[in-house]
Amino acid sequence: MLLVTAYASAQSAHFDANLVHNWNYLDRDVELSAERFFDKNGFKLGLHYFQNTAEQTRDWQRKPRATNFAEHWGWSLSYLRYMPINESNIELYPYFKVSGFKLPYQTQSEVSGLSSEPALWKFYTGIGLQVKSKLYRRLYLSASADAGVRWENTLASYPGYFNGIATSGSVGLAYRIKG
Repeated sequence: MLLVTAYASAQSAHFDANLVHNWNYLDRDVELSAERFFDKNGFKLGLHYFQNTAEQTRDWQRKPRATNFAEHWGWSLSYLRYMPINESNIELYPYFKVSGFKLPYQTQSEVSGLSSEPALWKFYTGIGLQVKSKLYRRLYLSASADAGVRWENTLASYPGYFNGIATSGSVGLAYRIKG
């Protein structure tokens, strides 16, 4: 009995590496992450590269813009629950996520030119669902969507102030290293 339990537990544990493109309330970013599962409980650690893709027009208000190399980088930490669908190549993962970027908001106008606030932390916490579909052997298509709240430390508000409800989504590839 002990041998059967150990074998079943080893079969359900897996390790995935992910490369996904995210859309969130700030803008877009590319995420490189690692997921480690112990039976059906998993943790994901992600490194994000903020893309600065918000369109710059002659007059724009309070857009997040990375102004140096360090501001392009952010992080995320997630708890996931593995829910396999029997006899299917589809896997479901409900999750809770926390992510953060240290970016300034910038405003540009014809009259006053470009003005920038100091770079301060912007956090997002959300709950959502990730879906993985097996493409070939260890390669999976990964997509997710979540909704949550954003917390921003800006000059216009108190530190850690709740700034509203936000959503995010992603699509990319996952590679199953172990499992």
